[in-house]
Amino acid sequence: MFDLSFPLEEEPIKIIKMHWIAYLKVLFKIAVTGLVLFVLLFPTVPFWWQTYYGRIGIFIFFSIAIIFLVKDFWKKFATVYVVTGEKLIDVTQEKILKRIVTEIGIENIEKIKIKKNFVRRRIFDVGDIIFGLKNEVGILAFYNIKSPEEIRKIINCLIDEKKEIVSQKGSECKVSGGEISEEKVPLTVSYYGEKLKQKKKENLKLVKKNKI
Repeated sequence: MFDLSFPLEEEPIKIIKMHWIAYLKVLFKIAVTGLVLFVLLFPTVPFWWQTYYGRIGIFIFFSIAIIFLVKDFWKKFATVYVVTGEKLIDVTQEKILKRIVTEIGIENIEKIKIKKNFVRRRIFDVGDIIFGLKNEVGILAFYNIKSPEEIRKIINCLIDEKKEIVSQKGSECKVSGGEISEEKVPLTVSYYGEKLKQKKKENLKLVKKNKI
């Protein structure tokens, strides 16, 4: 599996895997294809599955279907989305041996759109999150994730906190060095980072996962 290692100040806030409903898409396509072939062949060759060539055809069909199922399962299983206090990370298993890692800073997100179809939304609360980037440089998408509204709230919170960090840059705060010593130091991302982590634990009640 992909080894997710981050600097201490950039620990994952949320690690997201695809919902299990995403794995059924290829299975559904295979089932529909098999049904269509059965219906088309039956009027021409009744009981074709009992013939020699029919049995060979069934064997070939199921062999190809298994290959597609295993390939699709691995691509979805190995894909992971990570949210940290600084960035979004998309680790997509594009092919069996090809993985693409895309990172964007929180400050580069301009808009967030949730895409749901009726079945996924009503029954499973599953959807896609599309992130529009500033200056129209492209988009980033998290596909087939559980509770996309919750993820959007988390990321919007991060965006607001990032804006606060930028607006407060150069300011000073008091830091106690003991009972009798105190000094002023510049506000930094680390300072707000600790504040952000605490806020998430209190308000968002996130559950941090160390392993995928």
